Amino acid sequence: MNLIEGIKSAFKSLYINKMRSALTMLGIIIGISSVILMSGIGNGIQKTILSDIQTSTLGNFSVKVDKENEKYKGRDRLRISDAELIARDPRIIGADPETTKYVRYKLNENDVWIYILSSTYDGAKVFPFKFLEGRPFTKKEYSEDRPLITIDHLFAKELFKDESAIGKTLTLKTLDSNNIAKQKTYSIVGVFKNPTGSDNAVGSLFTQKLVFMPLNKLMKFKGDNSLEVITVKVKDSSQMELIMKDVKEKLELSRTKNIYKIKKDDEGKSVGEILDKIQLFVLAVAFISLFVGGIGIMNIMLASVTERIKEIGIRKAIGARNRDILTQFLIESIFLSVVGGVLGVIIGICLGNLVGLLIKIPPVFTLKIIIISVGVSSFIGIAFGVVPARKASLLNPIDALRSD
Repeated sequence: MNLIEGIKSAFKSLYINKMRSALTMLGIIIGISSVILMSGIGNGIQKTILSDIQTSTLGNFSVKVDKENEKYKGRDRLRISDAELIARDPRIIGADPETTKYVRYKLNENDVWIYILSSTYDGAKVFPFKFLEGRPFTKKEYSEDRPLITIDHLFAKELFKDESAIGKTLTLKTLDSNNIAKQKTYSIVGVFKNPTGSDNAVGSLFTQKLVFMPLNKLMKFKGDNSLEVITVKVKDSSQMELIMKDVKEKLELSRTKNIYKIKKDDEGKSVGEILDKIQLFVLAVAFISLFVGGIGIMNIMLASVTERIKEIGIRKAIGARNRDILTQFLIESIFLSVVGGVLGVIIGICLGNLVGLLIKIPPVFTLKIIIISVGVSSFIGIAFGVVPARKASLLNPIDALRSD
């Protein structure tokens, strides 16, 4: 029997047992669609989170002072005047002097951490956040002593549900420099889009509750007027290395040498690496379902061998070789895997688009993962089809004809 006849015999057998064939393919379809769905949604979430982070940090570098250095002196600390000096460079968009504070807050009977960041007039140029409600601080408000804050949209939703956050207040507690507890109530004037998270379960793993406060107010709130970092945004990122070198030289003119750490912002890279690892884990779980589907093919094909013992005996009695029987059963299992794989890809893409529509994140499907998925399903068809095919080919025709 040649290959064409083997294919015809395999297809005829599959057609006769349509229900069994469909159930056999179901495991592969579920496995492949799971892989495609998880991959598409994972890529979409990753692209959304990283694009938001990169939009706000592209072309940024940070300036810090190494206080652990034995050469460090009080004169080396970062000052607001340093940020003003750096910002005078025409190649620079802005230089934002920053300080931060983590504060514990009682939210829905649970203790959560709020990340409070300082905000300056230049800060709006360095970190161009998109405001969804209200407004950013005005230039005048940065120098006034008014208790105003802006918060991120995810935190606002947790605090006020579907109500507007504008005009609402937030009471924050902290310890001053003498470890005396104090609290202050702040009015919310704006709600900005959180660049580190998204409105979905996976994105929320990386979401911090962000609050911006004018620099002078945050320094009073902390009881400490020191700066932690100056973040600089350049006009042309191709000149960043040169600008970083020039900034270092300016700061060291009348201070200790080699005390300042200046480096590019790599937040997007760090978050991307974390997302890659999580997506890899999710895909590994999805591929397990493919393995389970392969076992299903093997079980069904073994059952098929048992059911067709007499048919195999007749074919062998009229001249069919072991190789012919092996070929037919392998073709059946490969066909089930490939067709199941193609259907799984189609269903996975459809489900991915549907889920993306529901969570408002467009899925990203890659040709690479589609080819790998179909390739894996084909391999499974061969690997798990070998055992039943070999068992069928080695049947003794006389024993097969005697079976009931």
